[in-house]
Amino acid sequence: MRNASKIRGHHEAVPSGVTKTPKKFLPENRQTKRQMARFLKDRYFWYIAALAAFVGIFTYAADIAALGGLAPREGWELAYYVALYRFLFLVSVAIAAWRFGVKGGLAACFALGLIILSPFIVSLWGPNVWLEIGVIIVGILFSWLVGRQGKMKRLLKENTEELRRQAAKLSLEITERKQAEETLRESERRYRLLTENATDVIWAVDINSPERLTYISPSVTRLLGYSVNEAMAKKMEEVFTPASFEVAMKALTEELVIENMEQQDLSRSRTLELDLIRKDGSLVPVEINCSFVRDPDGRAVEILVIARDISKRKQVEEKIKHAAQEWRMTFDSITDLVSIHSKDNRIVRVNMAFADAFNMKPKDVIGKPCYEVVHGTKEPWPNCPHKQTVETKKPAGAEFFEPHLGIYLQVSTSPMFNEKGEVVGSVHVARDITERKQMEEQLVMTDRLASIGELTSGIAHELNNPLTSVIGFSELLMEENIPDDVKGDLGIIYSEAQRAAGIIKNLLTFSRKHAPVKQMSHVNSIIEDVLRLRAYEQKVSNIKVNTQLASGLPEIMVDYFQMQQVFLNIIINAESAMLEAHNKGRLTITTKTLNNIVSVSFADDGPGIAEENLSRIFTPFFTTKAVGKGTGLGLSICHGIVTEHGGRIYARNGLGKGATFIVELPINGH
Repeated sequence: MRNASKIRGHHEAVPSGVTKTPKKFLPENRQTKRQMARFLKDRYFWYIAALAAFVGIFTYAADIAALGGLAPREGWELAYYVALYRFLFLVSVAIAAWRFGVKGGLAACFALGLIILSPFIVSLWGPNVWLEIGVIIVGILFSWLVGRQGKMKRLLKENTEELRRQAAKLSLEITERKQAEETLRESERRYRLLTENATDVIWAVDINSPERLTYISPSVTRLLGYSVNEAMAKKMEEVFTPASFEVAMKALTEELVIENMEQQDLSRSRTLELDLIRKDGSLVPVEINCSFVRDPDGRAVEILVIARDISKRKQVEEKIKHAAQEWRMTFDSITDLVSIHSKDNRIVRVNMAFADAFNMKPKDVIGKPCYEVVHGTKEPWPNCPHKQTVETKKPAGAEFFEPHLGIYLQVSTSPMFNEKGEVVGSVHVARDITERKQMEEQLVMTDRLASIGELTSGIAHELNNPLTSVIGFSELLMEENIPDDVKGDLGIIYSEAQRAAGIIKNLLTFSRKHAPVKQMSHVNSIIEDVLRLRAYEQKVSNIKVNTQLASGLPEIMVDYFQMQQVFLNIIINAESAMLEAHNKGRLTITTKTLNNIVSVSFADDGPGIAEENLSRIFTPFFTTKAVGKGTGLGLSICHGIVTEHGGRIYARNGLGKGATFIVELPINGH
């Protein structure tokens, strides 16, 4: 009752015109809006707020009841309200301290303490006030004890959670480590499986001692015949050939120099082709790939080498090389001028015959325009078959005389296609047809000579009849009794008619077809017959003939008409050379015997023969005469006839002093 009266007195003492305003406890610079939101969302905050409301209700329970006409009549009822709000005060403080720590408990003590003490503001120094203050102090101590306990519990819970997290993390790390170890074991197993079953030989050497192995794969047995232990005991110079070891050491030295440079490619490698020595002493070519094994700092600590047997590849390369050589030899053995031209008229490849025809080396021809090399011009030939082939995509051909070379050429071109069917060039085959052209001319000339021979034969027969009459009647007249001067004139008519008859006889003999028959003949007689045929031409051309024919020459076994052809050809060539040089000349013909040989020489005073042509004058179709004046077959035919008779024909040169042709024929066919 005393407490109730104090409470009532406290309330009655408050002036009626004064409105009570609760203090606001808002956080200032200690709590953020996020913390406030967290508090408002925390259910314990609302538990404490509800308990605080009940504390307030029970603190003013007597006043509230009095307003409703229900004021407690017994003292125990007021004591019950006091005990209840004190109990709720301590429960609220305990919950705040447990949930929000000592500061939360103290905040609750402060807030609820104001509610509890508010009725005693009028009688602030009464005994009941101190009792309430004591309760608040107890609440503060209780808040501190519960807050500490709560903090310890929270720390324990946090530590427990942390331990659980660490345990889970440790468990995960252990699992990952086991997986890594398993992966490593699997990797090692696969690596071992790879190295032990690889056909390539893998080895490693210490970078500070490169002559010794630190590892070698079992495949060394297949490659070199050594066991792993035997190979590990070997030095590098014992396995490499001396030349290969020198190359390997040189490469290592170069790599170590690069390794000491600041700018370097750490992943670089080097490939070499070397020869290794097998256990049986045989050699095996290998391709080795070398790289550095590095520590975590990037320093080279070992040299890793992978060696691959390239015997089969070398065999294939050798076959390809051999095939290329065979192709090149075949290409160069073709006597025709073969060349490959690009679409823009550039020479891509030529054979030796082509290069020799232009007195050049193949490498000097390649890349040049074909018209510049072949025709000596700055522009393509108008009727160029290469141009036709490029435009029509079909083979083309042409025949022409090339003054740049002085020969007739027959050129055929065939197109070259790429994989798209486009023309990229052409293959040229040029054939020297000068011989064929000259042969055609010779055939024309032969046919013409045959016609002339037949005509000469007919004319000679026609002339023989009147000449026979002239000779006969002149001879009869000379037997008549006529004046001497007339008889002298008849004698001249008779002798000249006889000479004409002899010339006609020789023409008939030379133009008539004869079967090749060898018989014993006098060389001097053959020469005299030929000179009689050429007497008129030599007289009008002012050519003097000096004959030094040896008497008593033995007869030799020859074909009279073939020898006549040989001597006639040599004499005609000498006449032509002398007339071209100075429109006259002197021809000296000499015969003599030398051991078992009859020698006939024809020496003229013409310009002689150029030294470079001396060895070629008997070559078919070789001539120094202008086009149309000679076929180049005369001396080659002479050479063939003399050789067939077992003799020989050759020329001696006195450049500027004339030339001498010598024919040597064996006596009695020996």
